[in-house]
Amino acid sequence: MEVVNSGQRARHFYIEIGDTIRLKNPAKVYLVGFKPGNNTAKKLVSPITEGILSSADETGVILAAGTQLIVRDVSKGAWAGNPNAAIWARVVLEQNSSKPG
Repeated sequence: MEVVNSGQRARHFYIEIGDTIRLKNPAKVYLVGFKPGNNTAKKLVSPITEGILSSADETGVILAAGTQLIVRDVSKGAWAGNPNAAIWARVVLEQNSSKPG
């Protein structure tokens, strides 16, 4: 993804709240604890707090390359013994962007 519009001067993460981002590749949408039947009870929970997402957290929604999103929340996390870190962002579809498939 790439940042296409930002009002932030100082950056703490790669993306910041309020940024408009554009996907360069299709992206799956994940929700913590998502189950068939659209369980969205944890839709505002960062996966950073849960640790690892699995296929059980996949919603079946895929956002197309070129989709523009507005960042509403950002968090960063890392786990002991794992050299990788993750940045999670809660996003909303930008008004002029296409609907997800």
